[in-house]
Amino acid sequence: MTGLNKTDADCSSHWHPFLFGCNNAEQEEQEEQEEQEEQEEQEEQEEQEEQEEQEEQEEQEEQEEQEEQGVSLNHLSLSYITALFVLFILVEAREVP
Repeated sequence: MTGLNKTDADCSSHWHPFLFGCNNAEQEEQEEQEEQEEQEEQEEQEEQEEQEEQEEQEEQEEQEEQEEQGVSLNHLSLSYITALFVLFILVEAREVP
């Protein structure tokens, strides 16, 4: 292989085609397609990761909101129970002579 006589074997070898001065459009298209596929896969993966992060953040916000509502419900329940207890004591105190 002197480089002056380019054969099909030179152009289709595992070496990069430009080393032998070949213009292999099919190989270029294939490489571009592979790069594009890799880029699309990477973009899909990034979108999926962003979506997962967003879902986690929404779940966390929802959980915090539920916890806040739970605290206020617990407070209301405690207030209601206390009021009933006070009423019970007043009613019992009234019945005692």
